[in-house]
Amino acid sequence: MHRSARFRTNPRRHARALAAIVALALLPACAETQAMEAGPARAEVSRVEQALKEIESRALRDPELMRLDEALGAELMQAMVSADPGLPAAAGQLPLLQEQYGRAIQAGDAAAAAQVNRQIAAIERRYLRAQSDALRNRSLAERTDRFNAVLRQRMIEADAAAAGLFERYAELRGRMGP
Repeated sequence: MHRSARFRTNPRRHARALAAIVALALLPACAETQAMEAGPARAEVSRVEQALKEIESRALRDPELMRLDEALGAELMQAMVSADPGLPAAAGQLPLLQEQYGRAIQAGDAAAAAQVNRQIAAIERRYLRAQSDALRNRSLAERTDRFNAVLRQRMIEADAAAAGLFERYAELRGRMGP
């Protein structure tokens, strides 16, 4: 799926907020035993994601690829907002939720952190549902797949380690489950 869906207002800020959804969703919010088993894998997933984001950033310095990314992101976001008109408002809550989560963690308040994490997860599910609905448009889905294939190739060209990072990421996510 397209990696940088954007909202109509201040697209860069919303894209960063939405990217944070994925990172926050990986935080342990499940049973303690599951967290203990998955902890090292989650940490490695975060490291691999960060490395891939850095490589992606370099690949997207290409003006043509950047233009395609912006255009496709805007089209995808428009389709997502059509599917869920309240999505921008929900995503707008993310910075506050992230602050609340950080304060709860610093205070050692696991219950409050879990509550905020559930709110973030609900926004993530809403976002993913809208994205899925938007990508039912065959033309948009095909263009998104083509863009992602080009982006992946450019990332590998920018840094040979990207191929191994993609493989490791898929392996880790497969082990962790949905």
